Amino acid sequence: MKHSLLLCLTFAAIIVNSCKTENQNNLETIFCNTGHADSTMGQYIENVSVLVLETGDNVIRNADKISFLNEKIYIGDFRSRRIFVFDMTGKLDFIVDRSGRGPQEYLEIKTFTVDDSNIYILDNYRKTINLYNSTTGEFVRKMRCPIVAWDMEVLHNKGFIFAFAPMEHGKLSEKQKGFRLHVTDSVLNTTHSYYPLQSDEYDILGFKRYFSVTDSSIVYSSFLANGITLLNKTDGHIEKEIDIHFPVPVPEKKKREREILTGNYNYLLDTPIICNDYMMLDVNEGDFCENYMYIRKERKCVKNREAESTEGYISNPSASYDNAFVSVIAAEHEYLELTKCGLLEYNPEVHDSINNDKPVLVFYHMRTW
Repeated sequence: MKHSLLLCLTFAAIIVNSCKTENQNNLETIFCNTGHADSTMGQYIENVSVLVLETGDNVIRNADKISFLNEKIYIGDFRSRRIFVFDMTGKLDFIVDRSGRGPQEYLEIKTFTVDDSNIYILDNYRKTINLYNSTTGEFVRKMRCPIVAWDMEVLHNKGFIFAFAPMEHGKLSEKQKGFRLHVTDSVLNTTHSYYPLQSDEYDILGFKRYFSVTDSSIVYSSFLANGITLLNKTDGHIEKEIDIHFPVPVPEKKKREREILTGNYNYLLDTPIICNDYMMLDVNEGDFCENYMYIRKERKCVKNREAESTEGYISNPSASYDNAFVSVIAAEHEYLELTKCGLLEYNPEVHDSINNDKPVLVFYHMRTW
């Protein structure tokens, strides 16, 4: 009996320790010491290249989301309810422009995602996802979507992952389960959900993006989430949770008080963009926001150059692609600053394109280790 009891206790201890090891492997904590960050971000840039987008007579008002796939560049301009698709030379291939009430149309583009077959457009007003061919833009079909969401990504298994955040005075449909993340199969049946919501829970600030993507993972965050979650691109399961600590965090009891929006607290203002070992963070600094880059290899946080410096810098990126952060530049002064600091050689054609409302993609190719 004693031997049996000892065996049971030993086996239980092995199970507990295994669980602890697994949990530790799935958890990581980083400290972004914004108060002591060096202005050395430019030193990690290997080189910079630009790509002029040939939009013709069309104007991209806002590049709200950028995706790279199928040797194409997909740019969503949600305000104009259009998705612009370019080849990798910047030539315009086609535009998905189907705003309306018809059977092949949508009332809004809340967000979009793309795979090798389709462009998927989420329309919360009509509670649908519209599918358009990802290489031609032709309408494919429409699916009823039972989930109201603020962001969406398609998975490699043809399922989806949706991000929802409750806002103050908002009311969630009784049919939608109270979670921040919903993972579905290809026909939108929920397979699992993460981060349950309390009945009185809400965010006082919404994100522009709740997801960003890397070569291997989907990155998720939300207001005051205290970090990010890395999700598997194939089936949406959680791979790792990374807590991000700042010098002046928001106290737990103040997380629903609007005074934190004007206070000197540090918190994320959007889901970070990850490019291999570099993580770009948009951080609240009281009266302004600041871009910081966390370098995982060195376990340190750096920031952009000081004002009037001739050092290189990274303009607020919208995506990452092929070991580069990608930013959209539509203003003349931004382009001239990049040439002034030596990251770009001045090109009058690029300058003229920006002045003629043709946006430019800037690729900050990062130093490899």
